[in-house]
Amino acid sequence: MIRSSIPSGMPAFLPLVALGLLALGCPEPGEVALVTVDPNHVQFGASGTGGGVLEESLVFTNQHDQDVSLYEVELAGDTDPFTLTHPDGTALQTPFNLEAGGSMVVKVAFAVPGFEAEYAASATFTFGITGAGGGCNCGAYTQEFKTVVVPIDATTSCDQDGDGFDSVDCEGEDCDDSDDTVYPDADELCDGLDNDCDGEIDEGLDADGDGFLSCEDDCDDDDPTIHP
Repeated sequence: MIRSSIPSGMPAFLPLVALGLLALGCPEPGEVALVTVDPNHVQFGASGTGGGVLEESLVFTNQHDQDVSLYEVELAGDTDPFTLTHPDGTALQTPFNLEAGGSMVVKVAFAVPGFEAEYAASATFTFGITGAGGGCNCGAYTQEFKTVVVPIDATTSCDQDGDGFDSVDCEGEDCDDSDDTVYPDADELCDGLDNDCDGEIDEGLDADGDGFLSCEDDCDDDDPTIHP
């Protein structure tokens, strides 16, 4: 979990003071932390189980005319395979200032496991604004918080190409789980691939043994003296 404490020390009488200051022109609720995010849902989709890391980026934009701060980031749900960082891979630091009209990028990384699974998590980003606003002295306290919740989903499959055979990463026999024409005992096609996973490529497609495949350049694959 990535978590940072929201500033404390707010006096008990602040709500009454704030009501009076709002009457003098302080920001109205809902106006001080207008932050949008794109995309609003991270879906890694069905991937293979060969390990590695997949990445997506979230772009937060401060639509308000005042700076806001990212005070807290909380990752909940199936958190183990996901990490949230700055674009350079460093840990998110809070509070993080987001200038008026500015944008910030958060990288979402998914560590792909070597087994079949489904994951569902959510990242909650809490923004707020501090200091004076609306031309009055509102004090150096956060006036409002706005949370932005981004669902994060990922699925890994042992049969990513849907050919009915599990990949070798799942201790299956499919030597290429990204191509549904490749699996054990499949028909060998003239495509430069090991379609039947026997370690040989395009075998049986050069009947006369002249080194030219019948499906490519050999106009008579029954006569080894005839070829390009």
